[in-house]
Amino acid sequence: MVDAPMPLLLAGLPRLLHFGPNTTTFLTLAAVAVALATFTIKWEVSLIKLLPTKVHLMADLGLGALCLVAPFLFLKDAGTVGTYFLVAFGLIEIGAGLLTKTHSSLETVQA
Repeated sequence: MVDAPMPLLLAGLPRLLHFGPNTTTFLTLAAVAVALATFTIKWEVSLIKLLPTKVHLMADLGLGALCLVAPFLFLKDAGTVGTYFLVAFGLIEIGAGLLTKTHSSLETVQA
């Protein structure tokens, strides 16, 4: 379950590495979105089994794409380290969205 520590990483790292205020706010909002998606997915270990797995994976792809382009389009205060982090995180999210199985055993049982 890779998504579980992601909100802590996304909210904490910009503060530890002193990213700019816009980048820190963007990543904090991304942390909230990841936390909500993680805790509401229809998966064996989630808290509230609400979101279908495919919706969660589409959210991963969308957030990944947004993080990938954000430092070049609107987060001019990211700096070098922030840009590298956003690009790397974006690629990881896209990879996770493409490589994760699209059905949990809960969805198979309920279908």
